[in-house]
Amino acid sequence: MTQIAYGMVGGGPGAFIGDVHRKAIRMDGLAVLKAGSFSRDSEKSKAHGRELGIEDDRLYSDYR
Repeated sequence: MTQIAYGMVGGGPGAFIGDVHRKAIRMDGLAVLKAGSFSRDSEKSKAHGRELGIEDDRLYSDYR
């Protein structure tokens, strides 16, 4: 089965809806989180991305 790679903006630690969205999108196994910017604080964003198993070169300090 081919999975769709997706990225997420926001939804870092303390953001309730980010975790809900990640859980929902994993339910059918059709998508996999590959990139993100999870917080305005670049270090928090990178730390959370690492917790989620995202490679460092796909973790961004802002949405741009």
